[in-house]
Amino acid sequence: MTVTKFDTPVIGKRQTLPEELAGIIMRQIEGGDFKPGDVLPSEQSLANTFNVSRTVVREALARLKFEGVIESKRGSGPVVRGIDARKTFTLPSAFSSKSERAQIIEFRLIMEGESAALAAARRTQEQVDVLRDYLENMRLAIENKTSGLVPDYRFHCLIAEAAHNEYITSFIKFLSSKMLGGVQEARSLSNKDLKRASMVLEEHSVIYDAILRQSPEDARAAVYAHLMSSAKRQGIELTGPLRYSTDD
Repeated sequence: MTVTKFDTPVIGKRQTLPEELAGIIMRQIEGGDFKPGDVLPSEQSLANTFNVSRTVVREALARLKFEGVIESKRGSGPVVRGIDARKTFTLPSAFSSKSERAQIIEFRLIMEGESAALAAARRTQEQVDVLRDYLENMRLAIENKTSGLVPDYRFHCLIAEAAHNEYITSFIKFLSSKMLGGVQEARSLSNKDLKRASMVLEEHSVIYDAILRQSPEDARAAVYAHLMSSAKRQGIELTGPLRYSTDD
């Protein structure tokens, strides 16, 4: 296996940085610059090459790993599996219609509700401490009338990590990265309305408290309540077996 260098394309602003970086690396693989068995450059090398943070690189690699294009091997960096190994599941970069948004919220109810339940049972104290920090940063964003998108995104991703299941972590990070545009718009609207922003913060606080207390049932219910409230704020009504009430 060899480490291959590649030219430095310019990363723009139309996509999230992890999404665009993943696309650049994917095109390099499609073009044959990286072949099956090649080892990608280190996270730090990629960060330096593209002038982005290691967090951006890590999320881009997580996306490629989820899609099956690369894999992790002990003792080396990410190894290219090739385009033929790519998985077929994809999601659009934006969810424009109410029907699409309703479906993705239902999807999140299933994935994130159970992820939070596992996180409550398996989280470490360090993860709880970092979740608390993200929650505080979200509060400060309301106070400063900024979007709070980054701590919100990291809050949900860390819950997935706290489940200590590699597949759940990769999938929810992939899902969250696809939703950043919509979340940013919703956050911008919420933080202009103090009452609405405070409500969103309180919903996250309830999730945090359940994970802190190591209550899987309460964590699952808190995520369900948060996502159902999010749907309501977007004018989306969910019906059927996924409809959830903490009074049930």
